[in-house]
Amino acid sequence: MAIAQMPSQKNDKFNDLLRRSQEIEGLRLTDAIPKHLYQPRVWRGMLSFVVSYMLYIGAIVAVAHVHWMFYLPLWLVAGLGGWGLFCVAHDCGHNSFSRNRSFNHILGHIALLPLLYPFHGWRHMHNMHHANTNNLEMDVDWRPVLRVQYDAMPWWDKLVYSSTRTWLFWLGTVNYQRHSGFRPSMFHKLEARNEVRRSILFMVVAALIYLPTLVYFTGFTGLFLYFIAPWLATHAWFSLTTMMHHISDETPFLTKEHWSFNSSRLLLTTDYMYPKWLLFLTHYISVHTAHHVAPIIPHYNLPEAQAALKTAFPGMVREKPMTVQDVWHVARSCHLYDPVNGFYESFDQPAQAAGDPSTPGARAANGPLTMKQQMLRSYMGVLGSVSLETAGAKATDLFGYTREYIKQPDKEMSPLGAQRFHIKGIPGVPHGYQWGTGNQTILLVHGWGADSRSLYSFTRVLQRQGFKVATFDAPAHGISPGSLSTMTEFKDAVKAAIVALGDVVGIVAHSLGGIAATGALAELAETHRIKALCLLGSPANLPVVIQRWANGYLKLKPAVVQAMHRELWKRNGVPVEHWDIPALGNALQLPTLVLHDLNDPIVPFCEAQQITTLMPWAKLEPVSGLGHVRILSDAAVLEQVAQFLVENVKVAEVAQASA
Repeated sequence: MAIAQMPSQKNDKFNDLLRRSQEIEGLRLTDAIPKHLYQPRVWRGMLSFVVSYMLYIGAIVAVAHVHWMFYLPLWLVAGLGGWGLFCVAHDCGHNSFSRNRSFNHILGHIALLPLLYPFHGWRHMHNMHHANTNNLEMDVDWRPVLRVQYDAMPWWDKLVYSSTRTWLFWLGTVNYQRHSGFRPSMFHKLEARNEVRRSILFMVVAALIYLPTLVYFTGFTGLFLYFIAPWLATHAWFSLTTMMHHISDETPFLTKEHWSFNSSRLLLTTDYMYPKWLLFLTHYISVHTAHHVAPIIPHYNLPEAQAALKTAFPGMVREKPMTVQDVWHVARSCHLYDPVNGFYESFDQPAQAAGDPSTPGARAANGPLTMKQQMLRSYMGVLGSVSLETAGAKATDLFGYTREYIKQPDKEMSPLGAQRFHIKGIPGVPHGYQWGTGNQTILLVHGWGADSRSLYSFTRVLQRQGFKVATFDAPAHGISPGSLSTMTEFKDAVKAAIVALGDVVGIVAHSLGGIAATGALAELAETHRIKALCLLGSPANLPVVIQRWANGYLKLKPAVVQAMHRELWKRNGVPVEHWDIPALGNALQLPTLVLHDLNDPIVPFCEAQQITTLMPWAKLEPVSGLGHVRILSDAAVLEQVAQFLVENVKVAEVAQASA
């Protein structure tokens, strides 16, 4: 069974991107650009070629005649010239330099000599980038990986990835050159492989002529001063520019479910506006959206093409000035793909995991790993290598464990002032508790790993409104025996409690109790229809909870998570995707109040947004400063829930009487 789609929690920013993507779907973006801008002027392109070579060679010559204190700025100037030459080769690769393909290929090889970069290897790889820009599965430029993928990398690949996303970001394209320039076998077509081989041969011959000659006349010191240092500086410009084009908190990589060709061209690039002199020397490469919309446009026409796109699609083109703060943020924070919100997370960011008694298998996500957690991770890693199904079963046991924080209370004690009511048909759950003497009951459903005591604060405020109040301990929770449970068992217990009480008109459910309660109501829709539902800190569905837990607590490999999904299907009798509040709630159309803390550390606020987006009749009320647990005892929340239940029960009674 497939893992839940990513991102699992679509926040407002992500949904806005999808909305704009839908607006431009099916449009011919290139029609917005005047036709004359597609025509190359070879003399203008040659001006860029000559200026960049002069800048590159002039800076290297200057290095030979100045004090060492000026080396670094001159290397950066040489790198700027080398980067400008790369941008000329970039036009040649897209056949926008001229309409003569052979001329473009010859000039492209010459322009890439300062990098000794095989032209055709880069060209074919770059075309893959244009066909799949910011596609999480297919792009080849600066594509992030999931944390579980990063953890599974060999040590060398992990070192390269981590360093070129942080302190060595300015050398990220060195690794790109290694992968794209010298591996003909990675291209499927024979013609492409032969072209790459010819480019490699050309660069090898050039290197065998130039580098030994340079060493002969200047020594190995000269090799560093006049070739290696400018080569590194060129890559620094190359890395900085391409990284900032496609990595930010506003331009995510998208999975195939959300990616579209038009959005990749118009919406997923950040254009950094340089000073005019730097725009000229970098040949307008930072005017990148227009280039992605129409790669055939020569570089000197890109500003005018960009202006046309901004007029035709207001608010769609993302431009901003380049700042050190932006670069620092990307290098410090945008490292791994975050499967929860679809954007980025940093290497040192604690994985979002269930870290509270009200979520399955909950453990604290912050702080150093405990010895137990380290041993479990190692054990699960070995077990996954031996048998995926056994690892999946063990992971399911860990996920379903209910006694991590709250142990079994004394079975002989009842909550203060409570009377017991009998529940039939649920092994280990013989009774629940109720307060009050009204003729309408509000059922309280606790979260995973908690028990009936967690919602006690609601009993008095609801009794003051004339309701009876009831609750119970779910299987393997509270006084109920056992330490493992499933969502189906939890749902069945909620269902049995509703049937036993007979007069339930409303439900207040916390965390995963919200999924169990919604599942029970969906099955009882014809016989025990209630009048209002309140969800407090509830996740939208079970797959996202599993994903956060698997990523954060045990760092499970995707194959083990898939085995876990299969095991949960066997134990629950339904696929994991069945446990989805909007999907189950759509058949009910119940008045629903969703209360959720904006900074809930256990269940992100965007899950509440997802529920109310897919259940438009539901009312979302954000709270602040209460977290995932204190929301159950806050006086304002208690009153808000009570008023909502009173109002909607009365409305339902009036509607029923008039019918």
